[in-house]
Amino acid sequence: MRYLAILVACSCATQSIPPRIDWPIVAYPLNEQMLERADVMLAFEDLLRKSSYGRLGEERAGFLVLDGDHFRLVLWPPTHKYNAEEWHGKIPEGTVAAVHTHPIGQPEASNVDRTEAQRVGIPMFVITLRSVVLVTEDGRARLLNRDDKGGASALHILARR
Repeated sequence: MRYLAILVACSCATQSIPPRIDWPIVAYPLNEQMLERADVMLAFEDLLRKSSYGRLGEERAGFLVLDGDHFRLVLWPPTHKYNAEEWHGKIPEGTVAAVHTHPIGQPEASNVDRTEAQRVGIPMFVITLRSVVLVTEDGRARLLNRDDKGGASALHILARR
C-alpha cells in the first residue's frame, strides 16, 4: 500500500503545469474614473433602460467585457423574475465584472450579491438610476456614485435623454 502512494505521488509530480490557466476574467482597475468612460456609461444606461430604470422590480444583468480598448455589455437572457437574475453557461472571455440592476429603492448591494461575488470570484456592479455600487471578489461593497438629489449623476442624466 505504501508503494502505491509513492507511485501516485511520483506520477503527479511529473505532470506538467499548464503555462496559462484558462480564466475568462480580466483584471481591470474598477473605480470612480471608470464611470467617466462613455462606453461604460452607455452599457450601464442600456441595462437600466432594459430594467425600466428600476421602476418595476425586475432586474437585468450582463457581463461588462473588455474588447480591445473599449467595453461592451454581454446581456444575460431575461428571466423576468422579481428582484433576481441568473446566468447559465460560460463566462465570456474578457469579462471584467458582472453588472446588474436593482430597483431604485434598493441601491445597496444585497447579501446575495456579496456572497455571489465571493463564490464566483468576479467583481459585481449593482446599479440603479441614482447609484453605482462595486462589490469586490472578497464580498466588500463600495459606493462609487450616488445622487440623492435626483439629477447630478451621469446615469440619471443619460436616462433623461
